[in-house]
Formats: sequence, C-alpha cells, structure tokens
Amino acid sequence: QLYVKSIGDIVLVKKGKREILVVLLVDNMVNIGVLILQMRKFSVKIKQEITKSQTIMIKLQMTEQELKDHLKDLKRKVFEST
Repeated sequence: QLYVKSIGDIVLVKKGKREILVVLLVDNMVNIGVLILQMRKFSVKIKQEITKSQTIMIKLQMTEQELKDHLKDLKRKVFEST
C-alpha cells in the first residue's frame, strides 16, 4: 500500500512553490490510524528540517531534467551496491 501526505509548500526564489510530499510504502498489516497520526506529528518537523538544509533546498531548485538525472544516478547507486 502506498500513502501520500502533503506537508506543505516551500517557496523558492525564481522557481515558485514546491509541494513537499511524504510517501510511505507499507504492507497490509500497518495500522492506518497510527500511520496518519505519525504523519501529522512529524510533518512540521520534516518541513522545518528541509527548509534548514541547504543541500535539500538546492535539490528542490532542480529542473525536471536535472531531477530525472539525479534519480537515475541514485537508482544506479542503490542497485549497484546490492
């Protein structure tokens, strides 16, 4: 099962808004109530940490093509190490 929750937007200079989504992939044994409660509880902290991280803020400014290339590189690294 896949759960997605929007935790807000971050406004980037000259790039507009970027919506922050938390995506969880879980099995069918998960307690949905606890999952939603935890997502609400930690969403503010996650957004704060994202806005404080210069590395993440730079990544949020990537163009669509830069993001695709970045994800391909991450995928290659993950599957290369297994």
